[in-house]
Amino acid sequence: MRSLFLLLCACEAWAQTAQAEFQRGLNLGEQRNFQGAVESFSRAIQLNPRYERAYYYRAQALAFLGNYDAALADYDRALQFKPGYFAYVAGRTEVNRDRGMLGLAIRDADRAIAEHYRSDQRNPLLFALRGTIFWRMGLAREAEHEFAMARKMAYELRNSLDNSIQSVERYVTDYKARAPAGARPRPVPARNPYEQALAASDKGDDRLAVSYFDTALEANPTHAEANFFRGRSYFRLYQYGRAIDDLKQAVRLNPNLTGAWRYLGLSYFGMWQDDESLAAYSEALKRDPKFADAYLNRAQTYLSMKPPRRREAVADFGAVISLDPTNAKALNGRAVASQALGNTQGAIADLQQAIKVQPKAARAYCNMGVILGDLGRKAEEQQWYNRCWAIDGNERAWYEGQKKWADAYEAYHRELAQMLASVSSSSSSSSGSSSCGGYFGGGARACEAGDRQAADRFQSNSANQSDKNKYSGGW
Repeated sequence: MRSLFLLLCACEAWAQTAQAEFQRGLNLGEQRNFQGAVESFSRAIQLNPRYERAYYYRAQALAFLGNYDAALADYDRALQFKPGYFAYVAGRTEVNRDRGMLGLAIRDADRAIAEHYRSDQRNPLLFALRGTIFWRMGLAREAEHEFAMARKMAYELRNSLDNSIQSVERYVTDYKARAPAGARPRPVPARNPYEQALAASDKGDDRLAVSYFDTALEANPTHAEANFFRGRSYFRLYQYGRAIDDLKQAVRLNPNLTGAWRYLGLSYFGMWQDDESLAAYSEALKRDPKFADAYLNRAQTYLSMKPPRRREAVADFGAVISLDPTNAKALNGRAVASQALGNTQGAIADLQQAIKVQPKAARAYCNMGVILGDLGRKAEEQQWYNRCWAIDGNERAWYEGQKKWADAYEAYHRELAQMLASVSSSSSSSSGSSSCGGYFGGGARACEAGDRQAADRFQSNSANQSDKNKYSGGW
């Protein structure tokens, strides 16, 4: 027993010593003694080889000293302990940017921003960081869009994030002062850049797709479908400002591109411009009253507004369900809105149907738990939560301990932007006239653009040359 006691004491002293070295490193870093900070963080790591934060801060100090290779190794080590953590990814991004590895930097920036939306840890400096990479690449217009996005988000967070606006302005100003804008990269040469762009987009490489679309649109700026698909790629990259520019151009050239109107609504939603978002969805529905995905997105926007416009949301979710009775997202969304309007039995019926058609829809189980909790049926409430969390453990953070529907409803909307992005990337959740899941290649692209007649011609192998030029790069 005495030896065990001594061992525990030794471990506690070891941990305290590592923590002391780590704190000393932080203090030295604040005094801009980066070499001393590196030495302190190194001693902390020697004492505790799994000290993830010590790797992260040592990487920052090494970067200040210009030792980029060692800094990258430390960022990679920190990411081994906490994969995908966007603060670590952002740090690695800055290092790659500053050493001129702009392709790696933009890849990491895209990933960090995607994680930002998934985790709801809103940080405007991530957009400013991606703007500085565009600045170095000579893409001044793209950079200014990112800086504008960062400023807008900072303004939204001004009451919850200290000095958010000043931090963004200082970051942008300081970087511009020390790093002049680079030369704009030459367009990617390709025999058929539009075809190459579509292929890259189909594979999920939207960053490469944008470069090919750039080449195609330089040759033919009035190509409505190229503007649409580049706008879609920008949307998938969370570059909402550029997406809006391209999608507005697409609908100016061809107002009947209902898919472009829908993505315009999604992009406005990403910029917190609800009125513009609703107007874009309404334009899509004016041209195609059976466009279920546009009803779904408009309903979700109604629910996200302050105050929520639940009655309109119920009507739009109902329109989706009339077109596709198996649409679990619409059933779940209508349940949320119906419960808030006092229609508990209707909400329960919708959730039961959602679970029937999609047994793995975790959110429906959690929402059922919320409703039963409101009814005072505590034992059943916890059973539904447990079933929800067994399907998707991430749901626990949003629902556990929340006893009122309003609280759970607020948590539900933290993921709304990412949910909309997921809806936009695949329409397979719908069927019949609203779904593009049954189409492939050029047919799928025509369907997303809202051109169902062309989609059907692709499906029946009777696509004409005009169809192929629009949606398959001429093939």
